[in-house]
Amino acid sequence: MESSPYLSLHTFLTSAEISVSPLCTLTPIPRMGTGLVAVADIPPHTELFSVPKTAVLTTKTCGLKELLPKEEWEGLNGGWGRLILCLMYEQGRGEGSPWKGYLDILPTNFDTPMFWSEVELSELKGTSIFDKIGLAEATNEYTTRLLPIIQAHPEVFPPAMFDSCFSLEWFHTQGSRILSRSFGVEGVKDEDDSDDDELEDEEGDGGEDVDKVGMVPMADMLNARWGEENARLFYTETHLSMITTQPIASGAQIYNTYAHPPNSDLLRRYGHTDVIPPSLVGNEEDEVELRCDTLVAVAEELLEKKAASTEGAPAWDKKAWDMEGRVEFWLEEGGDDIIPLQITFPLPPPLLAFLTLLVLPTATYESAKSKGKLPRPKITLEGVEVGRKVLGMRLAEYPTILENDLQLLASPSLPERLNAAIVVRAGEKNVLHECLKLLEVEETRLKAEEAAGGPPEKKSSGSSKRKNVGGAGAGGSRKKIR
Repeated sequence: MESSPYLSLHTFLTSAEISVSPLCTLTPIPRMGTGLVAVADIPPHTELFSVPKTAVLTTKTCGLKELLPKEEWEGLNGGWGRLILCLMYEQGRGEGSPWKGYLDILPTNFDTPMFWSEVELSELKGTSIFDKIGLAEATNEYTTRLLPIIQAHPEVFPPAMFDSCFSLEWFHTQGSRILSRSFGVEGVKDEDDSDDDELEDEEGDGGEDVDKVGMVPMADMLNARWGEENARLFYTETHLSMITTQPIASGAQIYNTYAHPPNSDLLRRYGHTDVIPPSLVGNEEDEVELRCDTLVAVAEELLEKKAASTEGAPAWDKKAWDMEGRVEFWLEEGGDDIIPLQITFPLPPPLLAFLTLLVLPTATYESAKSKGKLPRPKITLEGVEVGRKVLGMRLAEYPTILENDLQLLASPSLPERLNAAIVVRAGEKNVLHECLKLLEVEETRLKAEEAAGGPPEKKSSGSSKRKNVGGAGAGGSRKKIR
């Protein structure tokens, strides 16, 4: 590690009292940047490196807070502004910063969509990532909150270093470093405690307390790949340690975990995708987001048409059906206005739960609401029809079809960004197609039961319990995007 390009990092590690095992070394990895590789066979439960918490770059370990008026620092509360400004400040200090050797080896170029051209971004149209890039919002954050502070304190942010440390371009660079490389750093736990001791990289959308997030030298050098993680970051009261979780052969790369996000999140945060061979279309966590308002609109149209086509039936009473109240009930019980859709059998619980609520007869809905409990998910022919139409509408939002994407992915010469975009959109389309197949299976079953006079009787399970479908399992733990 002492040789270039890691000489400055080695100097920093020594000064920061970060110990690194001789069993591993940093090395360039094709198409992955830098990675940590075993130089000998490593057994599980081996400490690879240990980082004092004082060496972690956070809003608390950086001295910037003490150099700014309290009202200005407090004005940066919310979002990533404080931590970004700390990284910009430390970079501007040059040799005076204790993190110089670390900052010198951090990437300055990224393949995340934040840095894509309009032509490249057009390949993501229709995907869940398309509206989450946030370039305009980030630029506004810099212009309205950080830039005034930078300009007001030339003694802290020297104007001569503006272009090399404090510009909008550097704001985006430091923000991307945090998005892709930061960790939660608070807590007093040990490796022997529960799984909650494991530190995973932060979501990076500003939902966390930024003062509890930091840049952990060495930990952010590990790459990650689906299903191949063999080390985890643990922490004690004073240190953070990377510990192997399984045997690692000499010459093998050491992988941390990204907590298995879908490819849309991998691309948005890290600039790459994971494809599990032999598939060309993505990983097992790929998902599509369905808007609740779309599901509501389709359900209303279906119910109205059904009433109009049923001889002798009264017109559908939209007011009495109270769709707005049903949605409010869903949200109050922990649901979200975005339904995550993944390939599961039976149908994805959040979708099934929301469809059940939308088509539930008025009396049954009012009874459930009075009890303050969402109804038991139950697929019906009406729910199948709503789901099928919404999934078809969602597929129509993509300008390409899955078959064409698969043909493109079979080409060995695709530019990396184009390949990543196609992997994301193909993975999402695959989810939609598979869920449509599940709906067809359910429709066939329901029609057969209807023709036979109803579903077969089921014995009561007695003590069986069901989870609240409106909680985290139904999307309650997800952030809203509206």
